[in-house]
Amino acid sequence: MKAILLISTLVIGFVVSGPLHLRSGHSFRPASGIESDDSEDEFWVDKEIIVMVDSVGGWSKEKVIPGEYARSFVSLTKEFFPYEPKFIKNPKKLLEEVAENNKVPGSATALILTLDDLDNQVHITFIGDTYYLIFKPLDDNPNEIEFVYKNDPMYHSFNFPFQIGTDSDHPTISKLVSLDIDVGDLIIVTTNALLDNLELEEVIEIVKEAYRAKLSPQKIASALVEKAFEVSRNPNKRTPFERMAEDKGENHKGGKQDDLSVVAAFVDE
Repeated sequence: MKAILLISTLVIGFVVSGPLHLRSGHSFRPASGIESDDSEDEFWVDKEIIVMVDSVGGWSKEKVIPGEYARSFVSLTKEFFPYEPKFIKNPKKLLEEVAENNKVPGSATALILTLDDLDNQVHITFIGDTYYLIFKPLDDNPNEIEFVYKNDPMYHSFNFPFQIGTDSDHPTISKLVSLDIDVGDLIIVTTNALLDNLELEEVIEIVKEAYRAKLSPQKIASALVEKAFEVSRNPNKRTPFERMAEDKGENHKGGKQDDLSVVAAFVDE
């Protein structure tokens, strides 16, 4: 009898998948261009969740490996998420609990997106300058897609985003939004390096071209990463990061070299 009760408890505790799910692909490029184990980015994608964490590189001055915080955050998310269906509708609570339990030194910006197939919504919580972008197919032309949503970053000051972790901002200030979603919608989740190097209009055009070509999520993510990486190495290309630096009286020319991670995911049934 005890065994039956235990099994029943575990089954009830797991998040049960409905008809909608995420069909995803991802791409990553380190700032150096050389594959290594010391990335400052970490992400996790499953059928109902996307997690993107970008560690603050400045911790290396304190003899801390920056990426360890992000890796620990994602590991804890994987541990907590499957046993709590409440996190589907409130990923902000998940972010808060993971941040509270992450004892690894360091800090990071973060974003968690969950797919709620009961209400046909995505719930998104974020802190700092990790981004989500959502595209929808046109009703009158399913071969075309339009850009509909993007979050605004959270900054203390230029190049100083809000963040969670050691001696950082309290995770309760993270934002939470809920957006209607439909089958065929495309979700992009990315670290800040994408939009530091590419204008939003450039990102939109790359996604539209990839969609017309019926590319897979993996290839869409790769197309964005490769273009942004190319720009990041170009000291003569005027970039959003250069423009932001100018606005704050800082001197920066061209692209910004930074670890870059992109997840692309279609909503499927």
